[in-house]
Amino acid sequence: TLGGAGVLHAPHGLDALETTVRALADDPPDVIGVHGGDGTLHKVLTLLIESWPAGRAFPAIAILPGGTMNVVSSSLRLRADPAEILRGLRIARERGEALVTVPRACMKIGARYGFVFANGAIAHFLEHYYASGAYGPTKAVWLAARLLVSTPLQGPYARAVNRPFRGRVVVDGLELPWRQITSLSAATVREVGLGYKLNHRADEDPTRFAMLAIHTSPFGMVLGSPSVFEGRGLSPSLASSYLAREVLIEPDEPPMPFTVDGDIYREAAPLRLSMGPTIAFVRPRALSV
Repeated sequence: TLGGAGVLHAPHGLDALETTVRALADDPPDVIGVHGGDGTLHKVLTLLIESWPAGRAFPAIAILPGGTMNVVSSSLRLRADPAEILRGLRIARERGEALVTVPRACMKIGARYGFVFANGAIAHFLEHYYASGAYGPTKAVWLAARLLVSTPLQGPYARAVNRPFRGRVVVDGLELPWRQITSLSAATVREVGLGYKLNHRADEDPTRFAMLAIHTSPFGMVLGSPSVFEGRGLSPSLASSYLAREVLIEPDEPPMPFTVDGDIYREAAPLRLSMGPTIAFVRPRALSV
């Protein structure tokens, strides 16, 4: 598909990916296409941002959606067939056309760069989602339905998933009054999967990320879903909403499980969220006319 317009790299594993990224930083291309889901995208971007020389123009990023979760491309309305995206890039290069890009800032989440963060019950739900090794929308919907049934009965599944975050949270220097929160969610894109626009304020300010302190239970989140799917978010009675530049999270019970773009991590130390660099994402040719 690329012909002579580009080079394909297919690193096997994170060590090989790091070697590839450092080589790209030494000889920078105009565009880097990333094939995979949100987890792949945030791993590649983290390595690129860490490796890129100061003062050198950062390349445009073409998302070639091919993973279990493609939240970033869906939120930014960049979803298209990966081969068609590459074909469009080749044609643009052959014709000398300027690429159309969509700017969007990422967040720095500890030592990682990504677009969606969550802890508490949301992270526990994802841990169960990944537990069996079978992924996809059908499984996610089935687990959500199981949670809906189990929560009123306080079954073992509901008790495992509904564990809240306990600890201290400081938003732009202001400490939140709660020591127990169902979930914290922060993002620079609106969706978290399956069209669920949990972070409905993510488009409001390009210099800040949207953050929710969710007080309601996961069962309450399900009941509030119609408003979320419509893009109006959870009501203030269910979650407190902020636009932030920096958030400090200090768990009472480390290590704290959390998700970055669908991948699960655990860290014992306090976690700091801040604004990361703005990335220029390529708008696929088919979506630019």
